[in-house]
Order: sequence, then C-alpha cells, then structure tokens
Amino acid sequence: MPQAKPAILTVALSDVEAGNANNVARVLTGLGQNVIAIGLAPGAANDVEGFLASYRRLLGQAELVIISGAVPTGFPPDFYAQLVSDAWRLHQSRTIVDASGPALAAALRAQPYLVKPNLQELEAWAGTALADDEAILAAARRLHAAGPLVVLVSMGARGLMLVAPEGAWRAVPPTVAAVHTAGSGDALLAGFAAGLLQGLSAEEVLRLAIACGTANALTSAPGEVRPEDRDRIRPQVQVARIS
Repeated sequence: MPQAKPAILTVALSDVEAGNANNVARVLTGLGQNVIAIGLAPGAANDVEGFLASYRRLLGQAELVIISGAVPTGFPPDFYAQLVSDAWRLHQSRTIVDASGPALAAALRAQPYLVKPNLQELEAWAGTALADDEAILAAARRLHAAGPLVVLVSMGARGLMLVAPEGAWRAVPPTVAAVHTAGSGDALLAGFAAGLLQGLSAEEVLRLAIACGTANALTSAPGEVRPEDRDRIRPQVQVARIS
C-alpha cells in the first residue's frame, strides 16, 4: 500500500550537519526511501522566519522529520522545540532529534517522537558517567520520562539500547574488521528511520539500524552502505528484550 506521506525530511542548520544529513539521505535512498533536505541558505544565518516558512511548506510531504545538530547563533534557544511542535501540530509528522546540550533540552519540552543521544551525550544529559548497561538503561528511562516517546542510545561497537512505551531492548552488532567509522552513526540513524516507516517490529528495526551502521564501517566513505554487507550483517545482530 503506498504511503500517504512517503518522504523523510532532514533538517541541518550548519555545514557540518549538512554533511551528516547527506550521509543519512544517501543510506535512506539506498533503502528505498524518499528524502527531502532543508538547510540554511547562504547568508540566511539569522532568517528564522524565512527558514520556518520553508520548513512548514515541506512538512506536508513528510511522514518523518530528522533534526540534527546544534541551534545556530542568532536562532532562539528553543528553536528545535518549535520545529518539533510544528511538525506534529501542522501535519502529524513524527520527529527524530539527534542533538545534545541546550538543543536537546529544548526539543524534549515539545515531546518529539524519538531522541538519539550517543553514550557521551546521554552522560552529559544525565550529569554522570554511565559505567554499565544498568546505569545506561536507568538514564535512558529518565530521558524517556522527560518527554520523547522513544529513546535510542547509540554506543558504537557496543550497539544500541532502545527504550519505548512497550519496553526496552538491547542490540549488539557482530564483530567486524572496521575500515572507517566516520558516518556510521548517520547510517545507523538512517536504518532506524527506514525501519520505522516500513512498520518493522522493534527487534527488526534495531537489526536494520545496526546492519546499516556496521556496513558503513566496512567502507572508506561516510554514508556508504553496500547492500550485500547490510544484508549479510542483519541476521547476525543480537537483539534481546531487557524489560
């Protein structure tokens, strides 16, 4: 059945994040997803209203919105909360926020669908080191209680932890001989987003996410995922429900 809103909208407000968003888009396209990108136009660093107008026009095409990076200088500190709120209020589009610090804190207040901190970002949010899975799970649950429906914690070669209303899961990748890990987090996020739109179970979404992130590490180019690597790795990902 065709999707009513088949696109994923990626939002990147800096040159660095635009590169990361390109990685995400490249992997999503390889997974058969349509991607629309929006960023700041050259010389538009303080054009908040202009950006919002463009963003709102594109929302009608997007089932899912991926917002990443820090809020630029000149934009209000709660800008990501505005983006999350507009997505749901105007078109019931779900949002994924991949940010840290003040940008993450602001987004939480608007209750995004999902936030994806890495372990260091989760530790910064929690204000303490997280030495083991038990501590990571406890912090992820506190973050979940702060607003988002789903929390996805990326931990590099250690895999993923997912906290959702239905429970919590831990996913571990197979051991591989990594060539280059740049872009693997972007590829992981793309796999997770694609799995959501495909309506996969939590376990299968995690397998696809880790397969994409791990496959990217087997290449020398950020955002490159060879389908044969992805499909070989996917059944090797270990996923267990932990609560």
